[in-house]
Amino acid sequence: MSIFESNNRYIDLGLSVLWSASNLRATCPQDSGVYHALALPSELSNKSISSDNLGEQQVQEQAWRKPTRAEFEELFLCCDLFWGEYLGVTGLTAVSRVYPNKYIFLPSTGWRDLDGIIHDEDKCLYWTGEPYQYDNHFAWAFRFDEHHKQCMYKYTGYGYCIRPVLERNQISHE
Repeated sequence: MSIFESNNRYIDLGLSVLWSASNLRATCPQDSGVYHALALPSELSNKSISSDNLGEQQVQEQAWRKPTRAEFEELFLCCDLFWGEYLGVTGLTAVSRVYPNKYIFLPSTGWRDLDGIIHDEDKCLYWTGEPYQYDNHFAWAFRFDEHHKQCMYKYTGYGYCIRPVLERNQISHE
């Protein structure tokens, strides 16, 4: 059984891709799930970000993948955004403008450092699927909180959460 079959379903927000209802390996929408490093520190000296690095293998099940920078930006520009609590967890709710009764909740996740320590901040930190073109030790991530939304390149040894997306043509219309 895929990790997505038991815990994740997609939400159609009327955007170019379908967004997972929860983070990768999360048990519910308000759960952070697992913190993923795109490359283990021991791999960084001789590997660039590729499909065989940590995190990528788990996302590729069922055609799920990490979102691109453009897909995160589309989410922020084409949905109504509300920062606050959802079932006792602080985070960002993105409500579809096309289907107003459809939304996803992105919990404030914090991040995991190289020593495995979780830094619980009131920020959402999510990997995209895009490597940073000038240094293979970095990849693009989105960081957002109540006041800011920004895309930045971050060290691939850090653990951030992943909110998978699914191409519209990957679903069966039964």
